[in-house]
Amino acid sequence: EGLMLAKGLKPMMLAQIPEADKAAFLRDFRLGMVEALEAYLELERALLEERDEDAKELYKKAAGLEDPAHERFTEDG
Repeated sequence: EGLMLAKGLKPMMLAQIPEADKAAFLRDFRLGMVEALEAYLELERALLEERDEDAKELYKKAAGLEDPAHERFTEDG
C-alpha cells in the first residue's frame, strides 16, 4: 500500500536536480516504482499460491530494490 501512495509523489531530491535533468530523473523514479510494484506483486502471487521457496527469493529481490532507490531519490538515503 505504501508503494502505491509513494508512486504518485515526486521524489524528495527532485528540487536539487538541475532543471535540464529533472524529466529524466522523474522518469527513472517512476520506472523504479513500477519495478518495485512488479516485484511485490510477484511476491504476493507466490505467497497466495503457497510457493514458499519462490516467495523467499522474491522477497530478497523486492527488499533489495529499496535501499538503492532511497539513496538516489530521497534526502535521508
